Amino acid sequence: MARPKRSPAQTLEDYPEIERLALRGLTQKEIAKELSSKRTYSVTQQTISNDMVKLRQMWKESSVIDIDSEKGKLKAHYEYLISEAQKAWERSQQDAVTFTESDTPKGTISTTETKGQVGDGKFIGEIRALLAEYKNLFGLDAPMRQELTGKDGRPLGLIRPEEMTPSEILARAEALRKQIKDAD
Repeated sequence: MARPKRSPAQTLEDYPEIERLALRGLTQKEIAKELSSKRTYSVTQQTISNDMVKLRQMWKESSVIDIDSEKGKLKAHYEYLISEAQKAWERSQQDAVTFTESDTPKGTISTTETKGQVGDGKFIGEIRALLAEYKNLFGLDAPMRQELTGKDGRPLGLIRPEEMTPSEILARAEALRKQIKDAD
């Protein structure tokens, strides 16, 4: 007797398993065989082929993201992380309190020692790194102006080898070698 076909609800339930098996590198025929062995209904290679078409469409749709929405999520995440790092910094500045008890012939003696703390600098480093990433993500740093200039800010002098004699080229190359050597 033939096994029954799967229902639409069962099809939806199969998608994660088909996806997992496909990502493991199984062929459609192997996926059909493995899935059929685990189910009360049968699936064929053609059924898996149709499912893969639908899965690829779902993957494509899920890969399209709303940039503004993602930036909003990242903004909230950065703000949370920065807030937590600031709280940790503040906690690291609180006094350290140590309680000790020692048994003596006269009984138990309890002592409390309080030591001031300057704070753990790694939290400030973490805050700075998070703020730098945040500024970069949202393009908050003003663009830096960069200009290439010659010596003392004068315009660069263009060197055109085609307009130089062989001895001028050799002299210029030697001068550059000397500059490089002096810089080391």
